[in-house]
Amino acid sequence: MNALEQIQTAFPRSADQTNEALTGSIPINVFNDSEAQIRPLMREAGLRAIYRGPRVESNSSMTRRADATAVLFYNKSVPITI
Repeated sequence: MNALEQIQTAFPRSADQTNEALTGSIPINVFNDSEAQIRPLMREAGLRAIYRGPRVESNSSMTRRADATAVLFYNKSVPITI
């Protein structure tokens, strides 16, 4: 089992999750610690990381990585709705 599969197994989607994410919320510290192993596998699988947490700027539609508390994995082909 590679690092990406381990992350997806450790943080599965919850039954009440309404977004198109492939994983549940992955704590940012877990993602940061394993990013070097995960990123190449994400590129190969066509995944992107979307950061979740507070939006510091009032006109911001996405969370900045510096402010993130969690990460979700999405397919690159799925449009992100906010």
